Amino acid sequence: MADRSDIDSMARLIAIMNGQAPEPIAGQREKTVQSGIDPNVSVMKDILSKFTAGVERVTSNLVNESIDDGALREAMALERTNEGAVIGMWRIIAKTDSGRKLYDVVRLDENIPIAADLTIYEAARGLAHALNDGVPITSREMRDLLKIEEEYANAVHDAIHAKGLLRKEKSKLTESRRAILDDKYGQALRRAQNARFRLNHLVERFPFQ
Repeated sequence: MADRSDIDSMARLIAIMNGQAPEPIAGQREKTVQSGIDPNVSVMKDILSKFTAGVERVTSNLVNESIDDGALREAMALERTNEGAVIGMWRIIAKTDSGRKLYDVVRLDENIPIAADLTIYEAARGLAHALNDGVPITSREMRDLLKIEEEYANAVHDAIHAKGLLRKEKSKLTESRRAILDDKYGQALRRAQNARFRLNHLVERFPFQ
C-alpha cells in the first residue's frame, strides 16, 4: 500500500502538471527559499526522481522473471546462421538432399555430427538444447527422440514411395492395386503424424523447457 508521502508526492505532481502551485514538501520550504530555487521545481525533481527509481525496480523485476520463461531463454540462446543455427556449444546445419531438408547437429569445436540427416528441425533443436543443458546423448530421452525421429523419416519415405507408384503407374493400376497403394499411403501419413506429435511432446518435457 502506498504511504502518505507517496500520495502527497503524486498529488503535488498532478497539481504542477495542471499548472497549479502546490505547497512544497514539509521541511523543504526553508531550504529552497534560502537557496533561491523555485520550490515547485525542487518538488518536481524530487517526485520524478522517485518515479524513475520505481520504474527501474519494476522493469528489473520483470526482466528477471522473464528470463525464467523457457521460450525467452531459448530465443536468447539461439543464434541464426547462414547454415542453420547455433545453440550454446552446438550448431545445427541445414542441408538439402533430393529436395528434402535435412539437419545435422555438430559441436562447435568439432566437424563430426553427433546426429546427422534428421528430417525434423524440432528434433535437431531439441537435441541441441538438451546437449547444451548437459543431457547425455546416451540418455533414455535422447534415444527416444532419435528413435521417434527415425520412425517419422521412415513413414515419410513410405508415403513418398506409395504416392510415386500411384502417379507413375496410374494408367496401369487395377482397382485392387490402387486400393492397396492408397491404403499404404494413408497409413504412412498417419504414422508420420503420430511420430511428429510424440516427438514434439517429448521435446517439451526436456530439462531446457
